[in-house]
Amino acid sequence: MITLRFIYFENLIEFDERYINIVQILDKELFKKSVYIINKYAKNIEEGNDVVLLNNDNRLEISKNILVVNDFYNIDINSNKILKSLYNDIEIQYNYEYGEDNLLINLQNIFENIGEVLSTYDFELEYKRELKVSEILKATGLKFNEYHYDNPFDNIICLFDLISNFKLYKIIVLVNLKLFFNDEEIIEIYKSALQRDIKLLVIEYGEENHLLEYENKLYIDNEFDEFVFKK
Repeated sequence: MITLRFIYFENLIEFDERYINIVQILDKELFKKSVYIINKYAKNIEEGNDVVLLNNDNRLEISKNILVVNDFYNIDINSNKILKSLYNDIEIQYNYEYGEDNLLINLQNIFENIGEVLSTYDFELEYKRELKVSEILKATGLKFNEYHYDNPFDNIICLFDLISNFKLYKIIVLVNLKLFFNDEEIIEIYKSALQRDIKLLVIEYGEENHLLEYENKLYIDNEFDEFVFKK
């Protein structure tokens, strides 16, 4: 089982394939501190013991396994990690369909032409005479069309699809999700995550409110008392 331990919380956060984990924090300073530290660890700015991610008894590196999203209008679907996975996947499919030598054969004339042009210079020059499909894709700037995903709901579902397809992260942390979406949309987001076997942690600021379908909630009040609510 995957668990997340915050130094600020008494309760462990345990990820279950049937539920979405919610942490609702009433104290503003505790909320800010919690979001700040997990965001810092996820971006590999710092790694310590304030937040610990475990898979059974094995500690996992947070920067490689947790993605924090707090701006649903500007989700980076063209991050280096996502594009690298896309390029590698396309390369595998290309080599399977056409063979690894196919690319070199088709690039041979280009390299010969480059060689002829370089021979006109009175300098000793060298260059790479072999390329991978992933390197060509990177050079051509292949990426997802960000204008196609122009609203927060589509952005999140697209992100789920990418992470599920390329197995990029074990956990996605969504900050103040309920400020952006109504209950119906939130339940659809939960269902989409569960269908793709994506583990979500939703961190919210404010008073405890009604429990939605699929939610498993840890509520922390102004006295730092903790309450667990389950459907």
